[in-house]
Amino acid sequence: MQRHADWEITIPLAQVHQNEVGQRGDYFKIVHDSYTAQYLEHLGVEPTEKHRKAVARHAPLEQCEIEATWEDTSAVARNLRILQAPVGKSASSSALPAVSQSAARAAAAAAAATADGNGSGGEVGITEPGGGRWRYGSVVPPHVPDAAEIARGLGQATGGQGSLSPQGDKSQVLEQMQMADIAASEGANGTLVEELERMRRHARGDDSRSDMDPVLIQWGEEGMRELENLKRKFVLPFAAERPLPGSTGTQIVPWQSPDLRARTNIEVPPDHVADVSEPITMTLEQIMDQAVEYVENSLPLELLTTRRDPWLFAAVRERLCSPEATRLTGLLAHLLYWTVFGHLRTPERRLPQPSQQSLVLTLQELWSRHSDPGRPSKGSRRGDLLARDSPTGVCFVLPVFILALKRGVESVFHTQYAKAFNDIHDGAALAAALVDQLNVLVMNIFDPDCVYASFGALDGSADAIRLWRKLNVLQMKLGLTPATKMLGREFRTTPMMLLL
Repeated sequence: MQRHADWEITIPLAQVHQNEVGQRGDYFKIVHDSYTAQYLEHLGVEPTEKHRKAVARHAPLEQCEIEATWEDTSAVARNLRILQAPVGKSASSSALPAVSQSAARAAAAAAAATADGNGSGGEVGITEPGGGRWRYGSVVPPHVPDAAEIARGLGQATGGQGSLSPQGDKSQVLEQMQMADIAASEGANGTLVEELERMRRHARGDDSRSDMDPVLIQWGEEGMRELENLKRKFVLPFAAERPLPGSTGTQIVPWQSPDLRARTNIEVPPDHVADVSEPITMTLEQIMDQAVEYVENSLPLELLTTRRDPWLFAAVRERLCSPEATRLTGLLAHLLYWTVFGHLRTPERRLPQPSQQSLVLTLQELWSRHSDPGRPSKGSRRGDLLARDSPTGVCFVLPVFILALKRGVESVFHTQYAKAFNDIHDGAALAAALVDQLNVLVMNIFDPDCVYASFGALDGSADAIRLWRKLNVLQMKLGLTPATKMLGREFRTTPMMLLL
């Protein structure tokens, strides 16, 4: 359970004989002073009186969970172990009596019970705030059977023939243990048991695995070429670099550039206007077949991260081939078509603006379902791997979703308008202009800060560091400083809310 603080505080108490037990107030002051001092030390703050009062006000000892360790030679606890209260728990939310209800009770419970004559055996009396007394809670350690008791129990189970000797019937004992395991596992979830066994094998380093277990794909030159192609088109900062016209040099063009945003209409050579004027007609089945073929055989997921978890890659690939991902690709391709090629059609045959806004809202809903698959399968390991609020989700899973979405949309256009994009003279320029507008459209709809347009595993190279430095300078010239980005993330609404 999540707590306000991850650390625990241990307070040792001196050995006190029964006739030396002090007052409750003295014990409370000792525990409280030590608790606030250690709390501030964990934070790296000087334990001044002002800071102690702040701790007592915002993290009161009465809301903590306190465990006491006892010894027979002392009338008070040997030490106290203090844990911060779980998030959302208040002092009035607990209806059960517990040691965590009061620090004074936990520190001097045994001493007070002994001095008043109310204690007995291994129990401690806990006083409630109203002055009454809760029931006694036992603090006697539980009995743990030793090897001799276990052997006597096994001997009785064999028919009362006495305890087993070291040279006894081992096969019979093993059979009894297996029968006990079978009886204990009745009604267990088979899927969870199988998953637990896989995790145990992975922790032991056992190389043996079933045929259903995923494996890591070892990419060669083909995978590296595809990675370079994806970086050059869709991954920052590499996709912001492009050649200078008429020279061998390069320039950096941010996706937020006003010039890039203004060039939404892509000019098509006259020979291909008739072909490109027809909207996209590919079916969802055709888009899914292309996605499955690419994701299973050509997408180098393993090269986009330093993690080596085959289950993560298998879960991501499965999600990229889902119906939600296919429909998201198709709708985004349609929206991109009406954005860049809509001017080729007569005004009465263009998609109306309200319809385009409805299309954007539908895309937002699909993206919300596609990017958060952990919700319908809460508690499963696959849902945890793909959770969007996890470190892996932010740094790897969501960027992969965006990358696969862009590549899928590009593939739809190259398949639908193969003649135009394969033209020897104008095909390359047409494809580059399409990629630019695709990046801008995805940024405007799904990722305004371009958080999911880069991968940490690719940002450590010298080339990436050089490009990021230049790109950040150009973005600051456009007013996109770190401060404005932070304020934008804090106060900006989602694109879906802006269209309502």
